[in-house]
Amino acid sequence: MARNVPYFDVMSFSAYDKCYKLYLNRHANYILITMTKILVTGTSAGGIGEYIVRYLLKNTHAEVIGVARRAAEYGDRYTHIQGDITNAETLEKIKAAVGDKLEGAIFNAGVLGDLARIESSDVDGVKKVFEINYFAPILLTKALLPALRAAKGRAIYTSSLASDHVIQGWTAYSGSKAALNSFVGILGAEEPEIVALAIDPGVVDTPMQTSIREEQLHKLSKEDQKQFSEFKERGLLVNPEDSGKAFGNLVLGAKKEWSGKFLPWNDPDFNCLTLS
Repeated sequence: MARNVPYFDVMSFSAYDKCYKLYLNRHANYILITMTKILVTGTSAGGIGEYIVRYLLKNTHAEVIGVARRAAEYGDRYTHIQGDITNAETLEKIKAAVGDKLEGAIFNAGVLGDLARIESSDVDGVKKVFEINYFAPILLTKALLPALRAAKGRAIYTSSLASDHVIQGWTAYSGSKAALNSFVGILGAEEPEIVALAIDPGVVDTPMQTSIREEQLHKLSKEDQKQFSEFKERGLLVNPEDSGKAFGNLVLGAKKEWSGKFLPWNDPDFNCLTLS
């Protein structure tokens, strides 16, 4: 997707901000009037979902519906549904809140699970990670398809670079995200009325990274232990506000030709999003 546009540094959003201001000014009326509802799963405090919600509430007049296992409150125009997205009762609450038309959905809920080498892995634990990271998004997507089709909406899925990189001990998480990428590709092919994208959010400074460093680092290879430690020590982690900003812009303006793809959050083609 490369083209002749400035590639902004991971730690700097100046180029992105400049482009987005142009985009927002050009399409302000469209966004404020027609972008009525956006669903975001995994909106607990501290994660990427929180920053997606805050960005959307600040920059649009959309009604944002959030879903998380823990309570969350982000002010006016935010409706929170507390529950597990694998639960049928939670699914019905989401469908009721969404109604007949949904302009955008960000499927962000996910878990890392227990890191373990294959020989010592707990298969039931692996299945649980797949249930949340893979099967739950399929179930929720299926339920929301009529509403997304009605609005010609956008469905954005939080994937991971781990989906196509080998990291010892990551059987459950990497496998579930690789499966998610495949699902999004099929969804993009089957559903021409919507835009579906799987996005690598980068190595983001969230509780997940803290958990890896403080609780599970010893389960990784020596090389991976060093890498995950250096992400924090050398200031290489992505600011969750920047990642949230990227996801917010994509649910507003991701292009049809990107549908079905797995792309990084800072792909150069995202510098100047348009709705055309």
